[in-house]
Amino acid sequence: GNADANFDNGTLLGARATAMDVSIDDTPDLNASLLGASGGYRLGNGLRAGAYYERAHLGFAGIAGSANSYGATVGYDFTTGTVEGFYGRSAGSDLGDLNVHDYGVTGRYTAMDGLTFGGNLMRTNIALGGEDENLDLVGLAAVYDVAPAWTVFGGLTRSSIADTDATTFGLGASYDLSGMVAVPTVLSLELARTNLDSDDLGADGHGNTVRLGVTFPFGQTGSKLPANSVAGAVMTPSHSAVTQTVLSAF
Repeated sequence: GNADANFDNGTLLGARATAMDVSIDDTPDLNASLLGASGGYRLGNGLRAGAYYERAHLGFAGIAGSANSYGATVGYDFTTGTVEGFYGRSAGSDLGDLNVHDYGVTGRYTAMDGLTFGGNLMRTNIALGGEDENLDLVGLAAVYDVAPAWTVFGGLTRSSIADTDATTFGLGASYDLSGMVAVPTVLSLELARTNLDSDDLGADGHGNTVRLGVTFPFGQTGSKLPANSVAGAVMTPSHSAVTQTVLSAF
């Protein structure tokens, strides 16, 4: 779930909650969660600034860890879109002596009525004992309302660390049932694929998923874009390349 509120006095508030439990044949189960909150203030000239907090948990192959991330954001809203940069740090008892820094830029642009593009570029730097590694992620997405009830969408993300790359892309469509039911409801179907290429691990492979979704878009600007889609992960990103990689892949 994702929620955003913009007040006439310039105050901005946001919240998100995600939980997943992934089971794949012949592969250890994966479970993850992400809770987040944000606040900020928009000036009359379109500039805005704020802060965020996120708590992430990840468990895989019997190993689990949690981290608290916090940071600052600076952005600018213009007529047809928005752009925002962020910088933050992650800490937690499970991270030990690791120093984790997150930074990146995200954006959204409405090219014409019904067509919106989104993108993000982010890096998570992990340092321990004088050694450090960067997890880099780039994401692109597009959403197009082909008819009042029909929407098509596509997304692509690529994550890289050392000699390991993970690429996820998905294409899908959704149908708005608001004209037939009392509660705003959107049904969606997406075909997605994740490719893994790792020289370090000496392995490569891929996984295909068929994602069925039900979305309830409340509010004046409720989004019909499914939250469980690759494009949805790009359009509503987290503030960490690690969590963003997991959100995109599943």
